[in-house]
Order: sequence, then structure tokens, then C-alpha cells
Amino acid sequence: MRVRRKKQSENSEPDAAVQKKRTRKDRQINKELRNKGKSYVSEKGKEVKAREMLPLKPCPMNCLEKFLEEDRQKCFEEYWAIGNHDNRVRYISSLITISKPKTHRVVEDNAKLREIVCKYEIIIQGNNQPICRECFRRTFEETTGFVERVASKKRESFSGIIAPDDRVKFALANKTKIEDLQSEESHIFSFPSYESHYCRNRNSKRFLSSDLNISKRCFHKLDLAFKKPKQDTCHKCDVLKMKINTLAGEARDSAIQERDTHHKAAEESYEAKRYDKELAQKDDRKAVLAFDLQQCLPTPYLTTSVSYYKRQLWTFNLTVHNLVADEATCFMWNETTSGRGANQIGSCLYQFILQLPGHVEEITFYSGSCGGQNRNSIVTAMFSFVIDKNPNIHEIHHKFLVNGHTHIECDADHECELVSAREVLQT
Repeated sequence: MRVRRKKQSENSEPDAAVQKKRTRKDRQINKELRNKGKSYVSEKGKEVKAREMLPLKPCPMNCLEKFLEEDRQKCFEEYWAIGNHDNRVRYISSLITISKPKTHRVVEDNAKLREIVCKYEIIIQGNNQPICRECFRRTFEETTGFVERVASKKRESFSGIIAPDDRVKFALANKTKIEDLQSEESHIFSFPSYESHYCRNRNSKRFLSSDLNISKRCFHKLDLAFKKPKQDTCHKCDVLKMKINTLAGEARDSAIQERDTHHKAAEESYEAKRYDKELAQKDDRKAVLAFDLQQCLPTPYLTTSVSYYKRQLWTFNLTVHNLVADEATCFMWNETTSGRGANQIGSCLYQFILQLPGHVEEITFYSGSCGGQNRNSIVTAMFSFVIDKNPNIHEIHHKFLVNGHTHIECDADHECELVSAREVLQT
């Protein structure tokens, strides 16, 4: 059975019902939207509507007849385009004039007299035009409290210049100290960690034991991750690591040199695969493919412990991944149909080659170097047969990754397919 599917994108949309935790970046975006008068979502998840200029009402200064709506709208738009709280405060302050009253009305002895008078203006095409406070507030769609606070700060200032908002300068009571963060980082780095056997030149992340828990504050900034134990780790790397930890002197230096040479060879094989992929992306006459046989799938898939001691039917899956098209093709059969040796692998590859477009002239295969399945005369004879019978194909290259470092795109395909395959096998 052959199944062709498009590889699922890693950037797929998450479930809309799952609410994301608000991050510092989200808060910064909401702050910018708020300062520009646009709609945003508050910390409590409530949607705050965008600012809109309010219509004028009749007043003693006849502002309704004095100002055109389009002029006020232009002032409103330019004001909220400032996008900064402190600059908005300075602009509103420049439009407020504070003075002492020239006259006082005759009032009772205990009545409180006004100490200051605030006059408001708006600038239209370079001309300062007086306006009442309510119409001033409605033009810029600011609250009465905001306007009064600006006027109060301007009055209290000796020179009339309002200092920037200094609320952010105070340390938060629940903010983690730098010393505590450094202590946590040192504690996390005290745990043993190791590099992945695969793709070290593309990934600097180190891995901790899977029996540890994630620390809540600074863990995600340390480029660390938890990794489940793998049974297919590189045997040679494990042996060399034990030698390096136990030996000394020249023997230890020799083991280190051998390990570095082994790692360099593995990285060169990955680099060659990336290079061939880039060439094929520019030339449609080339095809770069990777293939791998997945671990045997028990049929049906049962989690009960009794099934472990029963003889189960094994299902095989050979995945061929087109590196240029980023597509995976799966050939599946069970042990009643055939085995999983070189003949079966060659037959699946032959069927896949027959499905390639007619313009393909050069094919490059990448796989592990297992002699019983991939690296043998039977698969090589099949490639020779294809070139002999198919005049369009001129060259077939079969390149083998270093033993223990055979991580290819098919491994990711197997992880995606394992869940769906188990669901099918359970039925």
C-alpha cells in the first residue's frame, strides 16, 4: 500500500479556544495601540474600543459655530498619531494657559475664591483659536481627569515644563532580582547535559535528563530542552565518551581526536545533503530523495501488558521523502505479504522512481548504511536496471550517512505518522 501526503506545517494554526498567556511583547503591542487611540484588549481580556472624536455641544463660547468638523477631525488624527503618552501630555500642556484671575466677584466671607484660570486653545493651520474646556476635551477625546491632571502638573512646575512619567522607574515589588535569576541559571547549568548526536552545526541546544521538571522563570532563555532517552544513539559516540571519561594521557587524547573526526564526518554528510538539496531546488532535472524503514509496527497496537507476550502481526513502512517538494511517500505491507530485506526495499524504490516526472535526469538517494536493506548489491543492481531501461535517467547516486548519525527527514515523518498509524492498527 502506498500513501502520499503533504508534510504537515509546523506553523499550523492553534486551536482558537486555547487562550495564550499574555507575554511582554503582547503587553507592549497593547501599549502602543492604546497610545495611538486604537482598539486593544485589556489585561482582563476586555476589548477597549478605539478613540473617536466626539461632536460639540452648545456652549457660551459658541464653539459649535466657530469650528468646522473637518478641521477638528484633522487635529484629532494628528494628535493620536503622536503615539506616545509623554508627548501627548506635552502637547496638551502647550495648549493650556494658566493665569491668575483679573477680577473677583463679590462673594460671601467664607466662600473660596478661584486662584487660577485655565484657558484652552487648539491650533488650526498655525492659528491658535480659543475653545472651551469641554469642547477641547471632545476634540481630542481625552477624559476630563486627564486634562485636569495635565493642567495641575503644569501649574506645579516652576517653568511650566512637565517631566516625563516616572512610574516605570520604580522597582516592582514582585519583580525577580537579577541576583536570584543568576543563581537559578547557575543551578540549572549544574545539571549534566549533552549535545544531540544530530545536526550540532545547526542547533546549539543542549539536552537535560527527561526526569527533570521545567523551571518557571529563566529556563526558556538558556537554550536547553528535555529529551526522552533514545535507543538508537550512536554506539561509537557512547564508547568514545566512556573512554574520554575514564582514560587519561595519550589514550584520552586519542579518543578525543577520534571523536572529533567522527563528528566531523557526520557533519560533512549532512552538509552534502543540504548542498544537493539546494542544487535540486535550482534545477528541476535533479531529484534528491531520502528513504528509511520505520521500526516495525505491531498489529493491532495494544497497550495491555498481556499483548507483549503474544505473537503479533508486524507491519512495515518504508518512507521516501522528496527533499525538494517536501513530500513523503509511504510504502506499507505486513509480514504475511513479504519480508523487509533488500529485495523489498529495492522494489519500493523502483516503484517510486517510476512515478518521478519525465524531466528528471539525475537522482540522489540518502539513507543509512544498513547492509541487509540499503547498502548491498541488490539495490545497486536495481539502480543499474533503471538506468538501462529508462533513457531519461542518466545518473543515480546513493550516498550513505555516517553510522549512528542517520537523522533525516523521514524520522520526522515517522513521528507524525506514528499516531495515525496506531489509530488505524487499533481498529
